[in-house]
Amino acid sequence: MLSIKNTFEDRAKWNNKRSSTIFPIYLNKNNDQILVFQNYWKWKNKIHDIKFILTLRNENSIIKNQIKININDHNEISVKKYFNINRIFKGQLECELVSGENLKFPYPALLMFYKNNYGYLSAVHSAGRHLNKNENISSKFYESNFYCLMNNEFSPVIHFFCGDELKKKNNYIELSFLDEKNRLIFKKKISNIFSKPYCSKIIFLEKYLKKFEIKKIYNKIFFIKIKFEIQNIFGRLVVGNYDKKNDALFLTHTFRVFDSKNKNLISLNKNYKSTGFIPLMNSHPLKLIAKSYPTNSSSASNFGEYIIKRNQSYKIGSGIMKTGMNNKNLFKIGIDKNEYKIIEFKDTIPDRVNVELNYFLKNSRHPTDIADGVKTCYQPRKSSQWGHGVSKKNYQTFIIIGNYSNLNSEMVGEKVSLTIFSNKKKIVKNIFIKKKSFKIVKLKDMKSKIGSDYFSWKVYSRKSNLSIYWLSFNEKGSICGDHAF
Repeated sequence: MLSIKNTFEDRAKWNNKRSSTIFPIYLNKNNDQILVFQNYWKWKNKIHDIKFILTLRNENSIIKNQIKININDHNEISVKKYFNINRIFKGQLECELVSGENLKFPYPALLMFYKNNYGYLSAVHSAGRHLNKNENISSKFYESNFYCLMNNEFSPVIHFFCGDELKKKNNYIELSFLDEKNRLIFKKKISNIFSKPYCSKIIFLEKYLKKFEIKKIYNKIFFIKIKFEIQNIFGRLVVGNYDKKNDALFLTHTFRVFDSKNKNLISLNKNYKSTGFIPLMNSHPLKLIAKSYPTNSSSASNFGEYIIKRNQSYKIGSGIMKTGMNNKNLFKIGIDKNEYKIIEFKDTIPDRVNVELNYFLKNSRHPTDIADGVKTCYQPRKSSQWGHGVSKKNYQTFIIIGNYSNLNSEMVGEKVSLTIFSNKKKIVKNIFIKKKSFKIVKLKDMKSKIGSDYFSWKVYSRKSNLSIYWLSFNEKGSICGDHAF
């Protein structure tokens, strides 16, 4: 696999006139799904020639409907409403954008909210997709890195989908269940999932496990590695946990597992003050636990733990993050205060290190599961970032912006322009964020201010070294969020 540096260099050469993704669809009297996105193709890249097509298939690959969407500045699309679904429906929604101009990225920045009538929301952005004709990607996938629960009220769930070609020998998914010490608990193979190409399956794992297997992971800390081989897809999966009591889905996406043969490591050089860092930012009433699963390339990396106060960093600890197959522990660290903490590496580290951000409130039924990673020195800078939020009644949204960098030359104050908008209203905020600091933009009563159930936002900055996350939550404990696009 290409190193992260070469991967980003390769991205600059991409030429794609089709961009797509697939979301699992789970509709019934308790659940709807809201597709939310903004027209960043227009404001970011000046692309106006674009068609947006939604194709709804059931799990047996039958197309129920196909709709062409007119793209507005801000978009929120109820799957139930647009496809006139008034019954139980399970399947997949393929979102395709086609243009005469170069869209570059073959996957679009779309967000799906999973709305439950008992008052819970979950959100996941674009993950897996069918490949474009110009893409040559291995059909073998090894995925993991998500929060798993197995008890009376929750069961892990995996959305698995097939491409335009189905080989009988590959019609299976292999699961490895591991404990918090990275020890194998058991393996499970689920076969004959698909009957033909373009099928999909929402796999509620409790239904596929035997009683003695469930007992081994019941109320335990564990994680799952998923191995499969499917042609002509990009196999990033939408996964998470199913709330059996409330018939609700809490979803995220997988990250790749890197085996011991992968030697893509990065070392400190004179241009950078660190090889990478993890920004941990929190504000009352939220709490945060960050985790990294032992699924990266093998390495033992020294880190320093810093608290950021008054634009200064104060070292409060140090340690070693062991990654890869030899790691015997999940890396885990938490914050329950108004705090900005940096985990900084000045040692050799893998060029890809997964980090899962679990934000929650004291009464949350399920935390967020934001899939992110260490901010390495080779990641490209962004002068524009964007995302969304929930403006439904009783919800508030935090947009959290951190100013830190692997480069000393970027350790400067940032002038930030934040625009919050729907198709009815626009709010512009100009913010100055001092170096080594973070700001939290706290938004309340947005329904009356913005005129829609969800909203979009975009940020422009100068030095473009910002880390941005958003969280939407209510007093009931419902919470969802993501990193910025």
